[in-house]
Amino acid sequence: MSSNLPFTALESKQDVDSHPSSLTKNSLVTSASTVSSVNELEQNPILELLPINFLTLSEEGIITQLNDNTALLLGYEKEKLIHTSFFNYLENESYFTLTTHLQSLFKLKKTKESCELKIKQAYEQRFFYVKLNSIFIENVMRISSVLINIDEQICATQEVKYYRDYLENLVVERTEKIHRINKELENTNKIKDDFLANMSHELRTPLNVILVMSGSLYEQLSSVINEKQLHSLKIIEESGQHLLDLINGILDLSKIEANKLTLDIQQVYIKEFCEVCLYGLKHLAQKKALKLTLELQMNLESFYTDARLLKKILTYLLENALKFTGKEGEVSLVIEVSPENTHIIFRVRDTGVGIREEDFSKLFRPFSQINSGLAREYNGLGLGLCLAFRLTQLLKGDLQVRSKLGEGSEFSVILPRTLAIA
Repeated sequence: MSSNLPFTALESKQDVDSHPSSLTKNSLVTSASTVSSVNELEQNPILELLPINFLTLSEEGIITQLNDNTALLLGYEKEKLIHTSFFNYLENESYFTLTTHLQSLFKLKKTKESCELKIKQAYEQRFFYVKLNSIFIENVMRISSVLINIDEQICATQEVKYYRDYLENLVVERTEKIHRINKELENTNKIKDDFLANMSHELRTPLNVILVMSGSLYEQLSSVINEKQLHSLKIIEESGQHLLDLINGILDLSKIEANKLTLDIQQVYIKEFCEVCLYGLKHLAQKKALKLTLELQMNLESFYTDARLLKKILTYLLENALKFTGKEGEVSLVIEVSPENTHIIFRVRDTGVGIREEDFSKLFRPFSQINSGLAREYNGLGLGLCLAFRLTQLLKGDLQVRSKLGEGSEFSVILPRTLAIA
């Protein structure tokens, strides 16, 4: 290439690399200082050899020269483009962009400038995007420009923006839908809570009356009525107590799920507390001739937790152990301190039917009884272990199980020595 080429066409390495017909990866650079006239600039045949889209513009945007590549890109005959306004081939929104581009070079005397324009292609009757890289040649008062077709890049960017906007709208729509569903669930839960509160009053109150009256009749008439009548009174009392326990279990589960159980942390004296728990279940053990024992394997006298909830947990576990332990078996409550001295462990052991290891995952599901054939011989809804597990979690503890089919089970309640309320 001659060093006296009468124009300057500069591209960045990135722009040249992106052009499919580029001959070289180096910038096309010549000296504009050697150009002596406008005529020399516009008539040099070297323009046609350039593998780029090249044109020169006047201050008013008039096309003073271009090569065949540029004419082909625009879709017009080369002769019809010479000395016409470049503005004629722009989409309206690009008028201001080109005006600013020309002013920056001619008025503000910037040596080089770039802009993006939307141009109408004649033969396809469509608009496409180009990047205009220009250099100001002061001594001929022209700008030499290179057009780079960036239509695919712009279209890809617009497509990405379309899908981004679409996804954003979809997220907003789905979020609003989720909020509506959550609101409906809240309303449903409120209706359920109201129903359970009403059921608590409407069912528990008459049940308590039945229990009190049947108990009184049993005590007062035990010497008057015959054995069969006494047995009937006892059945009424036991059935009423069983029904009350079921209702209380359902209500407890509902309160846990609604996060309406509040903790009452107090000092619990371990030995006395456990003796009370066992005393309330002695009659169940005596019915089946079971041995019910307490073992204290530590010197700790007391710790802090919610005594009411802990009593429920141990009662559920002990009742479950007594239910599934055969006659003359043994159920024991063992209390010990963890090796780190940070937790209290309450172990409920039995010599009952045991549990298969593959059934462990089903143990703490509500209304679930894994030994369905065996469970039909016993009363219950399958809530005891589920409630024990949920209440243990409320006390920031853990409930673990070890068992082997036919060899009994051990449920361990592991609680922190001091329970802090968040």
